[in-house]
Amino acid sequence: MALNRSRCRVCNKQGGRFWDNWQTPKESGIHTMFMIARQLHRTFLELFPRGRHSWIVMSFVALGAMVPITDLLVAKLFSEIIMHGSTMATDEMVTQAVFFFGLFIVMRGLHYFQKTYKIRVFKRAFEAKGVKRNRMQENWEWSLAFELTNSLTDFAKLLVFMLFFAWLSWEFGIVNTLILLASVQIMGYFFRKQLGVQKQFVDNRKEKVFVKPEEAVGGRIRMGETSALMANAGLMIILAYLLFASINGSIPQASLIVLFLGAKMQTSTLSNTSSSLMRLARARANQVGDTEDLL
Repeated sequence: MALNRSRCRVCNKQGGRFWDNWQTPKESGIHTMFMIARQLHRTFLELFPRGRHSWIVMSFVALGAMVPITDLLVAKLFSEIIMHGSTMATDEMVTQAVFFFGLFIVMRGLHYFQKTYKIRVFKRAFEAKGVKRNRMQENWEWSLAFELTNSLTDFAKLLVFMLFFAWLSWEFGIVNTLILLASVQIMGYFFRKQLGVQKQFVDNRKEKVFVKPEEAVGGRIRMGETSALMANAGLMIILAYLLFASINGSIPQASLIVLFLGAKMQTSTLSNTSSSLMRLARARANQVGDTEDLL
């Protein structure tokens, strides 16, 4: 996409914000969501070509997505014990407690292993490609790898949340799925916009055009927070639905507690996803460099 660089230089000299002039074509929500998937897929193949390292990275993503579900299963166990503990057999209660506590400890240990061991996997994957890079390219490649795995893990978590909520209550699952789709559409719009912004920053730096730090850093943060705020507005709809379900008794009380905790965790994941996508756009634009086909 061609950008009006002279306009950007005038904007910077006048103290304006360059992204105010950045325009993205109007697209459908489906296309916006596929754009995120396309960028993640393309970046993954560039960093981790098909082979052993790509499978290890994907296993780390899947493992990271299972951690919050383990927490929710433990919360469901405690909710059921609190609600129906007086009617449960002691042996059954002890068996469930030992199983879920053991699962919780194992998943936390694996999560720690994932966080620490993936650095070694990144190093071996980059060395296996055999591509010579300067120090700046290498730094951006590492940054891109971390933000890519963070984004993939967050999206995997959202998928697991969606399926888990539908398992607890299919009516709530439908409402939550629609809210998630709308949230991803909003994040996709800002992600595409940030890609264009960061690509222009790269071009400006090559042309010796000064960009104020508050524009380069502050703009990215504002876009990420705006995207998170708009996406997380769906939490109010979810809480309203849970309150309605509590009044009419359509969802068991133990499941209501778990759904409430899960909705809060899902909202936090959405915020992390939005911020991670903005950082991914920055690393992607700097790692691509001269490539024009960024968007």
